Amino acid sequence: MDEIVFQCPDCKGHLIKVEKCYICENCKLRWEIRNNIPIFSKYDFYWNRIPRERMRLINMYAAKGNWRSALNELLFPNERYLFDYVTNKIRANWINLLPLSSETKALDIGCNLGLISVELSKSCKFVIAADPTLETLEFVDIRRRQEKISNLYPVCIPPLDFASLPFPDSYFDVVILNGVLEWVGGLNKKLKPMEVQKEGLKEIKRVLKPGGCLYIGIENRFSYSYFLGSFDHSGLPFTSILPRALSNILTQLFKNKDYRTYTYSYYGYKSLLENVGFSDIKFYLPIPSYRYPELILPLDNKDNIKLLRDHYRGRGDIKDKIRTYLLLIIHGLHLEKALSNSFSIIARNELAK
Repeated sequence: MDEIVFQCPDCKGHLIKVEKCYICENCKLRWEIRNNIPIFSKYDFYWNRIPRERMRLINMYAAKGNWRSALNELLFPNERYLFDYVTNKIRANWINLLPLSSETKALDIGCNLGLISVELSKSCKFVIAADPTLETLEFVDIRRRQEKISNLYPVCIPPLDFASLPFPDSYFDVVILNGVLEWVGGLNKKLKPMEVQKEGLKEIKRVLKPGGCLYIGIENRFSYSYFLGSFDHSGLPFTSILPRALSNILTQLFKNKDYRTYTYSYYGYKSLLENVGFSDIKFYLPIPSYRYPELILPLDNKDNIKLLRDHYRGRGDIKDKIRTYLLLIIHGLHLEKALSNSFSIIARNELAK
């Protein structure tokens, strides 16, 4: 951790490590180091599919034995999918799209239980596994130590809603936002969700080197699945594809909350990223979705239909067959930009002029 440079998230002053904390040279604020993890957040924030108390129990068992065994023993039967979520390397298939090398400094924002950070660490100089939830970072640190990964550093950051990353300007070559941007805007109620997302992206741009790379994995607002009644992040069907104002009325009525989990169309993401200064924006189609991308297709590849047929050939599952037919129709009509399930997006920080 000593090789990592931090700055104060409050005043942007330089931080000095003193025993079990970092002290800002400028404003003199102290930032605690707890269980090997620097904590640069003032928020008691918890997001995880595993309830907090059980996550703490898993960490306790994992620290005494093995993180895989702890998950196996303490996940409930209806949570077994989470073991796959933590261990299935297919989730990181898109890493090959990134320009990684032994000199790459990477930041994985919203790392959760750490699979993406672990996979990134195999190709980078170092990886910061950043998250606002301390318990998940403790799990990542246990896994890191048990697997003897020396270039992976868990760091507790403020939620991206508050656009206050504890790192210097132009520090990282690559920043990852996998399944994160849609949640930005849910905590900071002072601004509209899109404005909160813009501020978060500007902060990411600040810590990226000129020419550095941002990866985003995220849903398409107008995914074909939403037209078929799939729930989006609001917990309701159709709110993604309806006008925002109407979606807000529905979530207030049925969920007693505002609609603030904004996703966008192809053109919406392109506009959002360009607006905050990203360029050379490339879109890919992760199949079946960005969460488990078995296949990643360039958006305008003329061979995509053949690749889809080959990928799904011989699968007997009725869901796979239905998905195959839908995807073939979408690609055959050249509606990928409009109706694809989700996007993998790579954007460059504009070079300084």
